[in-house]
Amino acid sequence: MSKGPNRGHLSLRWVYCPEAHASGQTVELDAAHAKHLTGVLRLEQGAAIAVANGAGAAFHALLRVRGKAVSVELGEAVPVPPRMQPGFRVALGLPKNTAADFAVEKLAELGATAFEPFVTSRSVVRPGRGDEEKYVNRWRGIAAEALEQSQQAWVLNVTAPRSFTEIISTIKTSKAACFLFASESRNGSTLGQGASLMAEAVAQGKELFLVLGPEGGFSTEERKDLVAAGCRELSMGPAVLRVETAVVVAATLACLAMEQAERQT
Repeated sequence: MSKGPNRGHLSLRWVYCPEAHASGQTVELDAAHAKHLTGVLRLEQGAAIAVANGAGAAFHALLRVRGKAVSVELGEAVPVPPRMQPGFRVALGLPKNTAADFAVEKLAELGATAFEPFVTSRSVVRPGRGDEEKYVNRWRGIAAEALEQSQQAWVLNVTAPRSFTEIISTIKTSKAACFLFASESRNGSTLGQGASLMAEAVAQGKELFLVLGPEGGFSTEERKDLVAAGCRELSMGPAVLRVETAVVVAATLACLAMEQAERQT
């Protein structure tokens, strides 16, 4: 994981705007951002903010207000560190809505590249046909807010919920190193061993693909299928963790693995 330049913590308001691409550009903000910046935060014409496009670039910017129309005039670039490499994605068996929302927020803050939900036999939430867009839009909104709060230049990619069979196919065809975190594996490897195993994969240039279950975990058959597809089981210790806690632990291990691999190069 490259550390890159250290820009410190900016005191400026951080705004996500995917249309921001270059210094000197003027971009009109959407209605929600315009209302929040001028109506809630009471920012006025000429106020200084920072704008990130979610694709690795951020800029100093000045607010331009004309009636209800609010735009930003992009200035010089804000130095941002490169994204963690080779990165990590998280596939989560759909838990209840609040747990999924929490997972998206924390994964975005911790620098995951993607959140890939899927339905298991024990999933509490099962989006009906045609409802997937509603969930994806909600999670993408949470990811955007997390980018702003954590002052990052990269936005978490959120995919539509998939079936268990589709996740199995993804694992079988993926070049990533796949790791399964199941409550049944809690007496296996230690957290340190898990981080070391992931660091070995990172040192080989492999992206990390972390798979976690919903409340109640995976069924016996699902767990066997995941291992057979290519997942390596890792433990999170002797305790049974809530979904929200497990997601943060797994993501933190991935971050540590990338740091550990970098120190060894």
